[in-house]
Amino acid sequence: MSTYSAYTDFSQLKNDCLSSYSAYCQKNQPENALSQLLLAAYYEFSGCIDNYTAYCYGLQGIYSKKDLKALFVPPCPDSEMISGLRSLKGHYKLDMADDIYKKYPLPLCVCTVEEYKQILEELFSEEVFQDKKWANRFRENYIKSIK
Repeated sequence: MSTYSAYTDFSQLKNDCLSSYSAYCQKNQPENALSQLLLAAYYEFSGCIDNYTAYCYGLQGIYSKKDLKALFVPPCPDSEMISGLRSLKGHYKLDMADDIYKKYPLPLCVCTVEEYKQILEELFSEEVFQDKKWANRFRENYIKSIK
C-alpha cells in the first residue's frame, strides 16, 4: 500500500497516467490505454488533486471543519478525458473499476466505487456529465469524511 503525505502531487500521478494512455493509444493497445485513462479518472474523481492538502491540514487541526467545507473543490473531468473514455468504452470490463479501487487505495476519495461505475455508465452512454449533481454528491461525501 502506498503512503501519501500532504504534499503528494496527485495531479502529477494523473498526468503520468494520461501520458501512458497516450503512449498506449499510439501503440494501438486500447485495453492498456483504457486502464490508464480509468486510473487517471479515478485520481480526478477521488478529490485528492484539489483537496488532499487541505484535508491533511484539517486532520492536523490547522483547518476547521468549516474551513474544509468552504475550501472544497468538486472534481470534474475535462472534455478530453470524457471523449477518451467514450472512444474506448468497447474495451471496458465490469471489474475494471473494482480493481482500481482495490489496487490503488487513496487516503481521501469523495467518489465511491459504485458512484464511479455510475459515472462511467453515464459517460459511456453519451450522456452529458452532470457536474452539478455530482458536485453535490462529492461535497456530501467529503463532509462525511471530515472527522
